[in-house]
Order: sequence, then C-alpha cells, then structure tokens
Amino acid sequence: MDLETSRLLAGTRFARKTDTSAKRNLGLLLAHALGWQRIIFLDDDIQVPDPGDLRRAAGLLDTYNAVGLENRGFPDNSVVCHAFRMVGGSQNSFIGGGALAVHTRRNQSFFPEIYNEDWFYMLDPGKGIQSLAVAGAVEQSPYEPFRNADRARMEEFGDVMAEGIFWVLDQGHPLDAADARHWREFLARRRRFIEYILGHLGKAPDTGAERDRVAAALRASLGRLAHIEPGFCERYLQAWITDRAGWERHLRTIRRNLPVESALRTLSKKGCSPISYIAQRAPDTGDG
Repeated sequence: MDLETSRLLAGTRFARKTDTSAKRNLGLLLAHALGWQRIIFLDDDIQVPDPGDLRRAAGLLDTYNAVGLENRGFPDNSVVCHAFRMVGGSQNSFIGGGALAVHTRRNQSFFPEIYNEDWFYMLDPGKGIQSLAVAGAVEQSPYEPFRNADRARMEEFGDVMAEGIFWVLDQGHPLDAADARHWREFLARRRRFIEYILGHLGKAPDTGAERDRVAAALRASLGRLAHIEPGFCERYLQAWITDRAGWERHLRTIRRNLPVESALRTLSKKGCSPISYIAQRAPDTGDG
C-alpha cells in the first residue's frame, strides 16, 4: 500500500535513503500471509549469546504485543545520544527493532520510512504505547557513529519526531496533544540540548581528532534541525495516524495460510516487478 508518511517525505531533505522499514514491513506482510502469529526481527549485526532467550521472548507474546531483548553490547543510540553519553550524560537505550519479538495479530502496526521507525511501530494512536516487555539479552556489534556527519543529518528528523512524541506522552498527554505549539517548544528544547553537548565536548575523554568528528556531527544535526518546522512535524504525525488506520485495513485484505511461494507472489505490488526470492527448507534435525 502507498503510505502518506512516505509521500510527505519523498523528495525532501528528510527522505530516508535506506530500505530498513520496507524490509521489516515485508516481513510483517509475509507473516500475515503465511498465518504466523509470532515473529522475531534480528538485525545482521546482533548476536544472541543464549538462543533460549528467543524462545522466552516469544513466550511473553501471550501477554504483550512486542517483546524486546536487552542490548548488552555496543549502545544502539542516535549520533546525538552517543555524543551526550561522551560528555557524561545519562543515556539509556530503548528496545528496538534490531532484536524484537512481535505478535502479528494483536499488533497491527507498521514501520514508517523514518529513523526510529521501530519507536513508531511500538506506538498506539489511542493508548500511546503498546503493551511491551523486555526479556533476555543480545549484543550489538560495535560501529563508528561519528565516522560521517551525514549519519547525524539523516537521523535528525526521526530523532525529533520520536523524542518529541515520547516527551508529550511522558507528560501524560495523548498523541493528539502534539500540535504545532508542542513542536515549537520541543524544537527549541532540542536545539538547546545539542548546543549543550557541543559546549561540553571539552569534557569528553577522547582525542582531539575524535572530538572534531563529534563536533562536526553535532553541527550537522543542528543544520538539519534548522529546516524542521513545527507545522511539518504536526502533519507528519497526522499522516502516521492515517497510515496506521490504512495499514490495519490493508492487513484485513491479505489472504492467510498460503504456501511460502504463493504468499510471496501475492505481496508483489500491482504494476511493479514481482518479488525475487529463494525459498529454502529448514534441515530435518530428526526432532520431529
């Protein structure tokens, strides 16, 4: 289906250039077509020390809509949050799509084409946040968050939207309270936050060259932030609410309990090239 959130960002400086969301949405649609009620998303840079944690996370889906596995490896945060940690800030990590078990029937959400798409997946337009739990542990492989300032630019709009939405929810307000006035206040708050980090980089224990890369990334974030307008944030949130309802309707049209090959064929969009795939059967372990 065509998503209003994607249309709103298409051709703008905020458009995301990765296919992470598309792949995850395809996984959700395929699960519906196959009749699977529980699936687990695992990124290719995630290790699972105890595979039994996957079974335990899936078991909790009897009660919760989504269950994340705690990341005990390299922190999986945005560039700005990594920089905040460097200057001594207290920075936690929210559960994310890199290691996430979901119940496909109760959870009718989708992943929009935006950084922090997994945060949006865990939202509920009426309740705020879906029922979530944490079980088990995974390890994120290390990466270099400050290697390229473009990463900070790409993340900024998604960081603003996610952090701004959770700020309104933390105040006990519903999602529709995030109007233009809310976004105007939050954008000013976001600018002060990034400027604070920039002003305290001298406290960072890293070398001067690393601090220069961090400063360049933060200036890139500020540059992108300057183009984000309160009214556009409000329109994006409304577009997401519209898409959420449309996604639920779309799921009801999907034929279920199909063979894998048939399911993949039905998920190809009309007028587009069919999905290419290689289907492999799991090896017979003799365990029945």
